Amino acid sequence: MARRYYMDFFEKLGETISTKSKDVAKKAKEVAEVVSLNAKISTQEDIIKKTYAQIGQKYYEKYKEDSFNEFGAEFDSINHAMEEIKRLQDEIQTIKNTKICPKCQEEVPTDSAFCSKCGAQFEAESQESEKAPQEDRNNDKVSEEEQPEVNDDVII
Repeated sequence: MARRYYMDFFEKLGETISTKSKDVAKKAKEVAEVVSLNAKISTQEDIIKKTYAQIGQKYYEKYKEDSFNEFGAEFDSINHAMEEIKRLQDEIQTIKNTKICPKCQEEVPTDSAFCSKCGAQFEAESQESEKAPQEDRNNDKVSEEEQPEVNDDVII
């Protein structure tokens, strides 16, 4: 009789463990499915956010010159931020003694005559500023008012 009692006890214990294990497995499966579905929802929400941003950027690009539209303040904020980014990038280039190739956007040393990536030739800034007035004087198209002032006291 005691033996039968123990057998019944272990049989009921085994059934309980089996039932509880199945319940735990079922709950784990449900949790995994919910996590998977939440990840898919998050992916779709990211797609929506990116698409909204693209729409906003396209709208801005199309109407950025019209500061009198309903988003004028936001446009001004974007324009100001872009100007500040450009100023900071210029400051970085000054510190690094570099410039950006206008053709391929490669960063090259300031004293480079050619871009090391695309081979584009850079015009020297000092030559550019001196070149235009000289050409105009040679063609006699510049009026006396437009000609730069010459200081005869300076010895080069």
